Amino acid sequence: SVWGCTGSDSVYVKVVPELFIPTAFTPNGDGLNDRWRIPDLDPSKGAEVKVFNRLGQLVYFSRGMTDWDGKLRGKLQPSGVFIYLVDLKNGLPLLKGSLTLVR
Repeated sequence: SVWGCTGSDSVYVKVVPELFIPTAFTPNGDGLNDRWRIPDLDPSKGAEVKVFNRLGQLVYFSRGMTDWDGKLRGKLQPSGVFIYLVDLKNGLPLLKGSLTLVR
């Protein structure tokens, strides 16, 4: 328990020193890495996540959490490199990088 707290009043804090953003996923239906998710992204903070294809088209947007299945409006997106932007909404710079979708 945390100092000064007892019993059911205990508070546990998970400290994540750096947000891990996966750089690849394989939405092929085998049950392994079928969805692109950013673990430890706190849904209550309202972070915005955007993914763009090589033409600059927004193919995924989420506020609060991630769970992309590799589709745009129900259509499978091709294998390739996509760009992500994560705005944590806490005054820090945008997190950006590339993401590879492998079919």
